[in-house]
Amino acid sequence: MTTVTKVFLVLLVIGAIALSTASITIVAQTRNWKALSEGYRSDAVAAWANATSYTAEANVRAEQLNQVQQTLTEQKANLEKDLTARTAELASQQVEIERLKVESSSDKAAISKLTTALKTEQDRASQWQEQNQQALARALDLERRNIDLNGRVQELTASVNVLENQTRTLQQRNYGLQEQVTKLRETMALGPQSTNVAGVQPSTGAAQPLSTPAATPIRGKVLQIEGNVIGLSVGSTDGVKPNMAFVIFRGDKSLGRLLIRDVDAQVAAGTLDKKFGDIQVGDMVIDEAGLMSQRQ
Repeated sequence: MTTVTKVFLVLLVIGAIALSTASITIVAQTRNWKALSEGYRSDAVAAWANATSYTAEANVRAEQLNQVQQTLTEQKANLEKDLTARTAELASQQVEIERLKVESSSDKAAISKLTTALKTEQDRASQWQEQNQQALARALDLERRNIDLNGRVQELTASVNVLENQTRTLQQRNYGLQEQVTKLRETMALGPQSTNVAGVQPSTGAAQPLSTPAATPIRGKVLQIEGNVIGLSVGSTDGVKPNMAFVIFRGDKSLGRLLIRDVDAQVAAGTLDKKFGDIQVGDMVIDEAGLMSQRQ
């Protein structure tokens, strides 16, 4: 006898025992089978009523679920349609985004070029500004030199005028001396008697000049401005006197005419008589008489 046969016989014995036990239990429970049948019938009727009620409720619930399902189906269709539209819109927006990315890349490249060009122009502007400042400084220096040269030229012009007057004076003296020498030679040639006859008297001195030398101009600067009252850097030690007239100028431009009212040793002050432009501290002044003598 094999092992499988032995196992089968054991299982068969166990099944028989279990079936006998169940049969005994069933017979013991169904002795009062009639009462149990009535009870089961009542239970069956109640169960049928409950089943009918549950069926009706299930039908109502099924109808409701069908309506809900239909609604959900419609919503699903609408959502699918909306999803399709949104998908298409998203695709379009993605295309637009790609296009904007390309344009952004182009714009970034252009901005980079413009930034480089701007930096180059800023460097050039800085260089031009520096050159302009240097040129302005040179122009101011040249303007100061021009003012100094103009003053020097005016002083030299005045000196030339003085020298010309002195030359004329010396020429007049020389002419007088030549006449005296000629007369003396004639007197010596005629002898002592000729002196009484001719009545020539000895010369008493040199010939007088025809004109006086030109006065040196008085030059100064504007130190202070208070309304129409202007203070100057020249005073009585420079020859300034009350009621003298001064011309205010800057370069070749005349700015006004000033009449002196108060005079100290080193400074003077006066009021504007005429104004031709904007007068500032540092503008040059020259006395009107000296200026007129230079122009003659």
